[in-house]
Amino acid sequence: MALFEKEVEITGGERITVRNLTWEEIEKLEMQGVDLRAPGVPPAKAITKVLRTIGIPAEKLKQMRPGDVAELYAEVLALSFADEAELKNSE
Repeated sequence: MALFEKEVEITGGERITVRNLTWEEIEKLEMQGVDLRAPGVPPAKAITKVLRTIGIPAEKLKQMRPGDVAELYAEVLALSFADEAELKNSE
């Protein structure tokens, strides 16, 4: 699976780069009980695991507003489950 990155602007104008999860990372998270395809709002612990998996430090997440954390999580899932051809066309 190719890696795709996207910059997301959060509150205060800071930009954070997120990327898609690899299939191996998705499998590992699912084995840890994180259901990435579940409808609704996931537990905070699941969001934290996903964002830490792509390299965002826990300390950084603690400093961020909940809405910004949720936006980053949504972007990671969008990149992870989008059609690869669709992502290449949007670059």
